[in-house]
Amino acid sequence: MREVSSFARHFFSFLATLLETTYKHAHTILFFRLGGETNRKDTQMIKQYQLKDGSVRYSYIAYVGIDPLTGKEKRVKKSGFKTQKEARIAESQLLLKVEQDGFFDKPDRITFEEVYKIWLEHYKNTVKASTYARQKAQADLHIIPAFGACYVDKISLPMCQKQA
Repeated sequence: MREVSSFARHFFSFLATLLETTYKHAHTILFFRLGGETNRKDTQMIKQYQLKDGSVRYSYIAYVGIDPLTGKEKRVKKSGFKTQKEARIAESQLLLKVEQDGFFDKPDRITFEEVYKIWLEHYKNTVKASTYARQKAQADLHIIPAFGACYVDKISLPMCQKQA
């Protein structure tokens, strides 16, 4: 059996943790969409507020999903509606659009090796030349052969655990 460097072991552990977190978010979304109870407070709300001139306006806050870049929940707030009915209609239209088209742009399919090359350029400026050369050699020996041709969205937790 081949020996795996500590760098590769740490990298695969990090990747496995990242994927596990992503799976937890996906489970929360699926559970929520199927009508399960979550820890989340109100997912959609319409609130009334008063302007300085005394007139009343309505606003809503709607949950639209989890941002794939940050992994955080995303909510949209819109305000300035003259009636509660207008706010509710606008909220429903937004939620329908999110359900049909998705709120976030679909990311382009990219291979792990392409992501690695982008990351490597940034990493090069943050460490000494000897550290960069050693880490690059380790990645080229262990990580790129295992995941280089894989699309990032197809890398799974079991794949990472198998390599660690």
